[in-house]
Amino acid sequence: MRIKKNFNHYVLLVSKKAISLVKWQDQTLSEVRDGVFPISFKDDYEYSRSSRGTSFGYALKNFEKDKSIIKKERFKQFLRDVNKKLKGYLNPDSTLFLVGTDHDRSDFKRISDYNNCIGGEISGSYNASRIPQLKKPLSRLLVYSS
Repeated sequence: MRIKKNFNHYVLLVSKKAISLVKWQDQTLSEVRDGVFPISFKDDYEYSRSSRGTSFGYALKNFEKDKSIIKKERFKQFLRDVNKKLKGYLNPDSTLFLVGTDHDRSDFKRISDYNNCIGGEISGSYNASRIPQLKKPLSRLLVYSS
């Protein structure tokens, strides 16, 4: 993909706790804070506990799916919601850079409608306080992509 040098680019910081969108324009990174982004993932689901069986056996009653499976499904739904909200920011000519752990980035790419806009990826755990540290790796991505 060829990236336009003076075009507005976006950086999506993906993590299990929150997702932030950063606008990258003229070598300046600014976090989008407009009521939509950043989006925090609140896992407020109440997982039901298994209860002891009757005196006739030691089997558990009210068995629910494994908690880790439910957490993964809830996180995937969160990513689907983020994907829908990106529609207001990205267009077919936009460039999106993904930042996050390998696992979080791959989870997002599985459900994303914007894989054709991805201009590069940076592996690591970044949050909003570490945005200035992204300038150097992002500049390298632009050099390699152009």
